[in-house]
Amino acid sequence: MRVIPERGALGAPYWDALREHRIVVQECTACAALQHPPLPRCSHCLCSDLGWREMRPEGTVYTYAVVHQATHVAFLGEVPYAVGMIEIAEGVRLVAGLQSELSRLRIGMPVRAVFRDVSAVVTLLDFAPLPAAGPDLI
Repeated sequence: MRVIPERGALGAPYWDALREHRIVVQECTACAALQHPPLPRCSHCLCSDLGWREMRPEGTVYTYAVVHQATHVAFLGEVPYAVGMIEIAEGVRLVAGLQSELSRLRIGMPVRAVFRDVSAVVTLLDFAPLPAAGPDLI
């Protein structure tokens, strides 16, 4: 069994972009503020004229939690797993799964988006650590 998020009209552009392995967030046309999750009005100036802007698929771990107890039967075989708040390069924070050995997780760790196609119409967003830079070769 897999839990598939419901796709509402307000967030449809976000889910469509994930399906194309891209990340988009709302951008206010009046004040240029970025926001996620999608809302009907800008959380900064309350303007209702919002568009969508593509984000770079990289960021850092702002915070994370390791889940040890399944909250739904679909997650019984998944625990323990990590969920993080990722601050992407443009400054917006997204909640996503973390694909990493739990002992390696660190706040401030650089990560890159991983797109998981879980059905014919749904793609989920996870993040994984960027490979550590090795020693310079001379």
